[in-house]
Amino acid sequence: MNCPLCQKPDLARLMPVGGRDATLVECVACGRYQLDAMAPAAIQHDFVGRAFLLSAAARAASDAGRPALVAPGTLEELAASVSRPHTLLGLVDRLVLFLAARAPDFWSAGDYHIGRDFPVLVLKNEQEWTYLFKVATEMGLLQAGTGVLSPQGWAKADELRRSRPNSRQAFVAMWFDEQLTDAWLSGFRTGIADTGAFEALRIDGVQHNGKIDDRIVAEIRRSGLVVADFTGNRGGVYFEAGLATGLGIPVIWTCRQDCIGDVHFDTRQYNHIVWTDPEHLRSALRDRILATVVSRAV
Repeated sequence: MNCPLCQKPDLARLMPVGGRDATLVECVACGRYQLDAMAPAAIQHDFVGRAFLLSAAARAASDAGRPALVAPGTLEELAASVSRPHTLLGLVDRLVLFLAARAPDFWSAGDYHIGRDFPVLVLKNEQEWTYLFKVATEMGLLQAGTGVLSPQGWAKADELRRSRPNSRQAFVAMWFDEQLTDAWLSGFRTGIADTGAFEALRIDGVQHNGKIDDRIVAEIRRSGLVVADFTGNRGGVYFEAGLATGLGIPVIWTCRQDCIGDVHFDTRQYNHIVWTDPEHLRSALRDRILATVVSRAV
């Protein structure tokens, strides 16, 4: 059987998933994921040209040790959990970071395989990977025919790394209301900690003697991630999300389901995690961070 996400052959069936008509499967490219019996037909019908996004999401979850559920009801959320640069140079930048992270030293190629690792870069197929190699070589970032970064390539990798906040702090911008206490403790804080890459900070937990606005700006500037929750439609959250966006800090957009209709049109275009309860928020936030923030630092 071919993998319905990437179409590679020899999809391995490992074991049934208890409680539903699904099977834990393993693909050489997409990793391990739970495949609902109805998913292949839904993918073929609704995801023509977009199945590679599901492949990338499944691979990110598999690498994190949490096989994704690929089912008709989860496809859109999975596809939205990964990001792909909109420009050729953005794709080349991601390739350079990947090769730098995998290289054992400055003069050797790392442990990777085109046919296995193209979903890590959110590529459609091996042909896209080969083309990116060609472009990167022509740009002088790779040594021809080797897959080894050139001095210019290492300089580019260093530049890209410096442009990203090197911080484990995740600033959570949200409404400080009692009705969201459980969401903060069991959703935001726990979901962020589950990634193993960030620790959550909320401004009411910071000791300070100055103006609160100055403290907020300072904490956002030193953060590697901002989570902005629009439950309650608080104006301060818009400011904090906008500041982080302007600084180039990744922003995860969230909102409780009953409040999503109140979110301003200008920000509604961003892909929000629409959560129902703290447990749902915890898992969805964890998976979104792993797929769209942590996986970028390959």
